[in-house]
Amino acid sequence: MPQTLTQTSTTLSSQILVPLNNVDFLDDTTVKVPFQSLLNNDYRLARSAFSTVPNIYMASLNGTTITVGAFSDLLLAESNTTITTSNLLYGQNSGVTIGTANLETGVNYVADTVYYIYATYGVVNCTFQISTVVPDSNMQFKTGDITKRFIGMFITTAAATIFNFSCVGRRYLGNIPSLLFLNTTSAVLTQTLDLSYPLLFKNITLKLFVLTQEPNLSNLTVKPGVAASTSTTYAFQFRQPTGSPITPLHFTQSLPLLSNNVSLTLTSGGAMGTAGDINVAIVTTGWEI
Repeated sequence: MPQTLTQTSTTLSSQILVPLNNVDFLDDTTVKVPFQSLLNNDYRLARSAFSTVPNIYMASLNGTTITVGAFSDLLLAESNTTITTSNLLYGQNSGVTIGTANLETGVNYVADTVYYIYATYGVVNCTFQISTVVPDSNMQFKTGDITKRFIGMFITTAAATIFNFSCVGRRYLGNIPSLLFLNTTSAVLTQTLDLSYPLLFKNITLKLFVLTQEPNLSNLTVKPGVAASTSTTYAFQFRQPTGSPITPLHFTQSLPLLSNNVSLTLTSGGAMGTAGDINVAIVTTGWEI
């Protein structure tokens, strides 16, 4: 009766030992050795595929649903036990729209919340779960459940809708707005805004739109973390003819997140005889996880 071999090692073998002709007696003991090595190598190579970021397209542009693009050969675990060769499957998806019906708990999104998207094996197509449970430290599976492969995330607004985003793999484009405002006078004034981001965010891109009525040089300083020792400072001033419309100034900056927050400090030039405004619209337009 045939025997079943199971994976016994996580090490990739550089050599496969086979029986020698006219030396080794051929039985299950000698024949199992090379097959066991091949099985172990198969397992090691398959297990390493979990470290490959799934390049899956996803997007949400209506605030309520997420489009998950078609994909194939997504490595998944069949049961929530341990990852062995007998527990590995490849899943696929022909393209689907998911939303509140896929929530792990509740029937509506919660405001100002980070949600994570997980794929689970299905006979025809994968099924999907939207959860507030974070992925494991390797960003491969849902914490506590290896049958759920982590494929993406999104954030909700204060109105409990989804911030617009699109992504392929771990690179996201989106539109998360904030505002920094300073009502200037003849005194030099300073206002600071600290923006917090989800723990998975590693790099972000900011677009800064500045409207100013201050004729003296004002400064906007951006730090990649509240306690960061490095910063970038943008200087600007109002120089347009009297009565002309105020044209916004545009700055774009990409920066790593040192502690999942960014600190922006606005300092006025102190030349306004009467009250005037400096407005900085801050839009997070891209991020990597």
